[in-house]
Amino acid sequence: MNFNYNKVKGLFAALIIIPVVFFSAYQTSTMFNERMDRAYDNITNYSERKGTSVGLRISFTINSWEIIKENALLGAGTGDFPNEFKKINS
Repeated sequence: MNFNYNKVKGLFAALIIIPVVFFSAYQTSTMFNERMDRAYDNITNYSERKGTSVGLRISFTINSWEIIKENALLGAGTGDFPNEFKKINS
C-alpha cells in the first residue's frame, strides 16, 4: 500500500523482503527448516514417494493438467471433473 503509485519500488521491495523473510525463517525455525527439507526431498524423489502429501499434490496437478489438455475447448466442468479424474487416475 505504501508503494501504490510507484510500482517499481514496490516490486523491488518485494524482491528483497520475500527472500529475506524466507531465509530468516529457514535459519531460525527448526519446524520450517524440517518441512522445507521434507518437501524438497518429496519433490526431487517424486517417483518413489507418490503417497506423501507433496506427492499426492503433484499427482493431482499432473492429472488435472491432462484433463485440461483433453478438454481444452469446452472444459470438463465441475460436474464432470470427478468422472474425468477417475479415468485419468486409473
